Amino acid sequence: MSRGLLPRRLPHNLVRFGRLHPRSVVVAAVLAWVAAGFLASRVEVETDILSLLPRNNPVVEGFKKTVERFGSVDTLLVLSHYPGLRSVGAAAILGAFSTAVLGIALLPALLSLKEDS
Repeated sequence: MSRGLLPRRLPHNLVRFGRLHPRSVVVAAVLAWVAAGFLASRVEVETDILSLLPRNNPVVEGFKKTVERFGSVDTLLVLSHYPGLRSVGAAAILGAFSTAVLGIALLPALLSLKEDS
């Protein structure tokens, strides 16, 4: 039987932690949301896809000259070895994982706080 990437009891432990320490989990969630909001406000979106390509690369320069000659490009393929694409993928994975962990611990914490009041 395969063990997988994460321990099987991790969701159970997160739920138990949320029930035992509800205020800490809620404070951690609020701090995480504030930090995420701050970081999201600093994100700059570049609408010109050609500016995202590596600079001083002969292939990219030739491609840019072709685009200038013919007007536009309908499709642009960027391979996964491109560092920009890798960093976006890593951020997406980190976001999904942290959302899952926080969500699993936050719900029992909120329910525990509701029961206490």
